[in-house]
Amino acid sequence: MDSHAEVMATGQSAAYIFGCSRQPACAGGRLIATACADAKLRLWALGPDGLLSFLHQVELTSGGAAGSRTILTSCAFDPRGVWLACTARDGTVFILVSQGV
Repeated sequence: MDSHAEVMATGQSAAYIFGCSRQPACAGGRLIATACADAKLRLWALGPDGLLSFLHQVELTSGGAAGSRTILTSCAFDPRGVWLACTARDGTVFILVSQGV
């Protein structure tokens, strides 16, 4: 099953990706994060064959005005691959701890 089909199989819909980051090699380098327009930070495993497998997603909301949607715009791992930062269009910055693959 390809990565797109894996996401669809979880009942999720496709979303625009505005940011992508690969975990540094010193932390394994096998985790890919994508920041999406639907307020979800998606995590993917990079296989030895170079293909991605969907792992998990986290919905991040910034608590803006009622009815407003959080649009994630970028994401980046710290140089050690432990922390993952994600930004939203409204200026909110989310900091998460990476659990690795």
